[in-house]
Parts: sequence; structure tokens; C-alpha cells
Amino acid sequence: MVKIGTGLRNDRILLIVHIVWWIFIDVIITFIYSNLYTLQKAIGDAIITTLIIACVFYFNTYLVNRFLEKRRYFTYAGLLAVIFLSVGWLRILGIHEVFAEAVAEEPIFSPKDRFWAFTFFTTFSALFISVLYQLLYNRYEQERRNSAIIQQHQEAQIQFLKAQINPHFLFNTLNNLYSLTIVKSDDAPEMVLKLANLLRYVIYEGQKEKVSLQKEVEHLQSYIDLVQMGSEQRLNIGLSIKGDIQEKEIEPMILIPLVENCVKHGNIKTDEGAYIRIDMRVGEESLDCEIENSMDASNQQKDKIGGVGLANIQQRLELHYPQAHKLSIETEAHMFRITLSLSFES
Repeated sequence: MVKIGTGLRNDRILLIVHIVWWIFIDVIITFIYSNLYTLQKAIGDAIITTLIIACVFYFNTYLVNRFLEKRRYFTYAGLLAVIFLSVGWLRILGIHEVFAEAVAEEPIFSPKDRFWAFTFFTTFSALFISVLYQLLYNRYEQERRNSAIIQQHQEAQIQFLKAQINPHFLFNTLNNLYSLTIVKSDDAPEMVLKLANLLRYVIYEGQKEKVSLQKEVEHLQSYIDLVQMGSEQRLNIGLSIKGDIQEKEIEPMILIPLVENCVKHGNIKTDEGAYIRIDMRVGEESLDCEIENSMDASNQQKDKIGGVGLANIQQRLELHYPQAHKLSIETEAHMFRITLSLSFES
């Protein structure tokens, strides 16, 4: 399990490093400017110059993520050239008063020449270093996320068996199966087959990083069928799918904990008018799933999903769909609704 506190501590350390770095840059620039004019003016101009360089640095990190990392090289190169020339030119215009206060020209390089060289060198350096920084930072974040996913996968395998298909459900299914075998019901072989498929999916498909959406839906349908077969009367459980579920991939066992929550905490088995409604809308790049169930107003225990807990589901989504998912929960007097949206491209 990822330790959130560790991530926050690392973020604070990174912030401190950035602050110390820019203070160091400001001191260096102040030292350079102090050789040309008064210390007071050198300090003021150095602060302004450092702020400009910092803005160029951080804006370029945004462009790296927005264009370079997405292989839009020509767009990025054009924007980089515009930034380099425009910022350099604006900085040159802003120091025209320096030349009047600067020391007299030296034999080789005049103060003006040195300011031109210094301006474009620092601008270029800020752009170049920011590219390296952001590329390395992105690679580090990707490796950290992959390590967290691997660790989370290892810890989740046992939880899948113990929680997402909880033991209580398995015991009830086996008891129902036993009853069917005693009366030699024709439904017994079908129940055995569905239960075997359910466990096979958890053990084998659950270990994969991604599975086809079609398999995930089939797995969900098997779970619903077993719930139906375990009830003496037909339950009002509806599954509606709009869109093509083929050739789409999803993190395994993301959907079943949400549906199991409805069965476990809803009133589907105690109220004839109860219902569970599952609506899935599949697009080319995203999946929108809305799961709604009726419930007894006196039973508001909705803090857990499938025994794993809402925090666990949210953590898995953060790991596998960073910045590419949305999970919302609505609770009313007689209704509970979960809405999940995620991108296939993540």
C-alpha cells in the first residue's frame, strides 16, 4: 500500500530544494551585477532577473509535459524559439539604463556586450535545464508509480479473494449449490460453472495489469447471475451497456467491488421493490459507469465498497488512472449512487 505521508514529505523536500536553488541563483546574479553598479541596484535587478528566469523555467516544464512528452516536437520547438527570443529581447530592453551606470568599456568586451551574452546565456540555460529537469522528473515519477503499482498488485491479490469476492458470498453460494445438488436441480451444473469462472478470473486475470473490458463485463455478469441463482425470487438487477466493449482495456476488478457494494449494503434481498441499476456507456476513449441501488433509509452504512474500502478503490484509481478518472458518490434517503469515469488511454 502506498504511504501517502511519504509522498507529502517528498513534496516538501522538493519544494525546499527549489527554494534553496533559486536563492543560490539570485546570489550568483547579485554578485555578477555588483561588479557593474551599486550593491542596492544589483540586489533589486538580480531579484527581478531571477524571477524572470524562474518563470521561464517553470513555464517550459509545462510545455515539456504538454508537447514534448506527447511527441509534438515541431510545436514545442517553435514555442521554445519564441520564448527564447522574446524573453531575451525583453530583458535586453529592460536593462538599457544599466549601460549608463556601468563601468567604462574594457579592451575586449564592453558592459553592453557582456549583458547581451549574459542575458541570452541565462535564458538558454533556464530552458535547457528545465527540459532536463522535467524529463528526469517525469521518468522518476513514472518509475515510482510503476513500483507502487507492482507493490499494490502484490498486496491486492489476497484481498481480491478475501474481500472483493467476500467469503460470506462464497459460503452462501456453496450452500445454495449443496441444496441444488440434493434435489438434483438442473441449475447445479450451471452454478458450478459460473463459480469456477468467477474464481478463475480472480486468480488469473486479476494478476494482469490490464484486461479486456469484455472480460470484465463477463466477469461482472457471472457475479450477477450467481446472486440471482442464490435468491428464491427474481431480483431486479439491470445491466445496460451502450457502446463497443471490444478492443478496450481496463484495470481488472475495478467494477465488481462497486456492484458488490450494492448487493451487500442495499435492500435487494429484503424488499420486493428494491433494485440495482448498472448503466455503462463506452466511448472510443473513455468509460462512464453509473451504479445505483435502492436502500433502506435506516441503513446508511456506505463507507465501504466490497469490503475493501472506498480509500482502497480510490487509491487503485489514482495509481492506474492518474488524472484520468473521476469517482463520485451520492446518497439520498432511499437511493445510493456511484459514478465512475475513466480514460482507456491512461
